[in-house]
Amino acid sequence: MNYATELTTYVLEQVKLFEPLKEIIAEDGVYKILHDPKTGDALGDVRVFEGSELIERVMVVHITKESMQLDAYMVAAFTRSSSLYPHLVFDCEISPNDCAFHIDLLHKKDLSTDAEYIVDVLEPLSPAFDEAQAKAHFVPSAATKLMKTLLNAWMVSYHTHPDNLPESMPVIETYCKHWLSLKNKTEGIRFDGEDRAEYAAYDQAHRRVLFNPQVDILWDMLVHMVGLESRDMLLALLQGR
Repeated sequence: MNYATELTTYVLEQVKLFEPLKEIIAEDGVYKILHDPKTGDALGDVRVFEGSELIERVMVVHITKESMQLDAYMVAAFTRSSSLYPHLVFDCEISPNDCAFHIDLLHKKDLSTDAEYIVDVLEPLSPAFDEAQAKAHFVPSAATKLMKTLLNAWMVSYHTHPDNLPESMPVIETYCKHWLSLKNKTEGIRFDGEDRAEYAAYDQAHRRVLFNPQVDILWDMLVHMVGLESRDMLLALLQGR
């Protein structure tokens, strides 16, 4: 087991602490087996869980590409669109000489019009964000201006050598613990406000544009790894369809 696997296992364990989850089994003990479109060889799988209260869907993706010596993982915990509770998204890719990790709390409001939401939901992440930024061997991942606009200033996304990946654990742990702790908020922003249809419309629109091949070239690259049908299935799950 590599350290990317350990990080992924940790994040999923934290998500499971949020509330009881039910796994959806559709194919060979998981939701979907991913195959190489050229050879038909199995590359990995997709697991999908349904929440019991606030969580709508949790996705866990694992892809192994032996020809590239690449292991890629993702955990995405989507809360209900009609709530202001942020989503938690984590991914990590590792190869012999490089790895990348990303963790973020996806916001549910237009941040340019709601300072209270920023202060309550995102600002507490600043010490962990600054800790990652201060590490000389963590190199910021490339992101277009469009991607930066769609995400938020507390997104953590870095490349580093695999030997340094364990240093990401304190940051990932802080993000997960903060996401969990928001359930216990008694003051400040209300996640279950009355404008639920408005919240849902914003979240669905945000996810459609964020998880989009026209925004992130990753999705075109993924077609070559798992095929168009599987790529589009992943996008549909991420967009909430």
